[in-house]
Amino acid sequence: MQEKHFEVVLEDINNKLSTVVEGLQVLDNKIEKVDKKLDSNIKELRDEMVVRFDYLDRKIDTKIDEVNTRLDKLENKVDNIEHKLDKVTENHEERLISVEAKVVNL
Repeated sequence: MQEKHFEVVLEDINNKLSTVVEGLQVLDNKIEKVDKKLDSNIKELRDEMVVRFDYLDRKIDTKIDEVNTRLDKLENKVDNIEHKLDKVTENHEERLISVEAKVVNL
């Protein structure tokens, strides 16, 4: 009788262990699915980031080109103004001396 009872208890334990193993297999499968989905999402995010960074790089490069063009134009304008000022002040000292001489002679 004890032997029969012992067999029943062992069979019950065996059934419970089988249930636990099945549960662990189900959890393992779920974790595997989540892991694959996470890997896929990470890849999509990386791809999207690459696309967006490329877009931003091109946009920044375009703006830098625009700024450089505007700076070149400003530089040319400043050069023109300097050239005009040089022409205006070219004989400035000689003219002052001439004017001083005329004032003294008055």
